[in-house]
Amino acid sequence: MLFVLWQYIERDYKMKNKSFSIPIGMVIKKFYCHKCGERLTKRANTRTVKPGESDYKKYNKISRRTYMIGDVEVTEYDFQCPSCGNIIGYDEQCLVRKIQKRLRKNILSKDEILAIGHWEK
Repeated sequence: MLFVLWQYIERDYKMKNKSFSIPIGMVIKKFYCHKCGERLTKRANTRTVKPGESDYKKYNKISRRTYMIGDVEVTEYDFQCPSCGNIIGYDEQCLVRKIQKRLRKNILSKDEILAIGHWEK
């Protein structure tokens, strides 16, 4: 049933020349602001990519065999803190979340944030 529903959604978006992708971790996991500790909310950024732009080939291909014609509407997601207004991308927030889990605290200092490269190793 879920597979049939996904095929319907994918077909509908192909017809409207829209490209969307949201990481599953963004839906399931809880993310917290590293500045104030509040729970982050998802924010959708929608933009139109026209033929001839550098990103057009990246977003034009939805599946292996299907190409869209004309402008493509792209929706990308990031996080925003409701209290302090901090905006952070999904990949950066995943790194911050690793540090928050290792140190067992949500609010991080600047030195701890700069140590992200050290924690990745």
